[in-house]
Amino acid sequence: MDTAFTVPEMTAAAERATGFTDWGGTTFRDELALLIDDVRDTKPTAAGLQVFKDRLQETLNNRLILMEDRKRYPEIPRQDIKAPLIVVGLPRSGTTILHYLLTQDPVARSILEWQRTRPSPPPEDAATDPRLEQARAEHPDDPAWMKIHIHGQDLPVECGPALLNYEFLTLTYDCRWRAPRYRTRLLGSVTEAYRWHKLCLQHFQSRGSRT
Repeated sequence: MDTAFTVPEMTAAAERATGFTDWGGTTFRDELALLIDDVRDTKPTAAGLQVFKDRLQETLNNRLILMEDRKRYPEIPRQDIKAPLIVVGLPRSGTTILHYLLTQDPVARSILEWQRTRPSPPPEDAATDPRLEQARAEHPDDPAWMKIHIHGQDLPVECGPALLNYEFLTLTYDCRWRAPRYRTRLLGSVTEAYRWHKLCLQHFQSRGSRT
């Protein structure tokens, strides 16, 4: 594959794929450029680099669609996010299981793995949405990975890969690919990532289903 992919090339590809051009801000471009350069400089395998590029492209496409949804569905930006419960912890410290336990509350709501990859339009009935089966067919459970980290298309996904990644400011990338300069960048301000976190919470809260 071409290892010289750039931010302008990837954003142009996303605009062609979606037909949309409103990015909802521009600061993500610098964060993405640093991330791409840093990962590429550490010389991952060809397969690893392809997965990396595919994940970035998926995120860019979804960001454009999410912005379009905010125009198409006026109830989304009107959502009032009250007292979200946020779990904070280092990787491999038990945050995932705590997250799952909290979502057992019948009034709780969390974002499911399939909703991360197909967030638009905002999901309504998670149990009957055809996107769940599509995601299962495309990403079957990996028994070896399940021994390391529980996951599933119908299980909650944490905010790093689901929400903060739209600004490309999340530990998710550094956990999967070597990115030392990017890791240092995460020690600085990540305010814009949490602005996107709120936008996404509004997106998923705007429809009636619990999950």
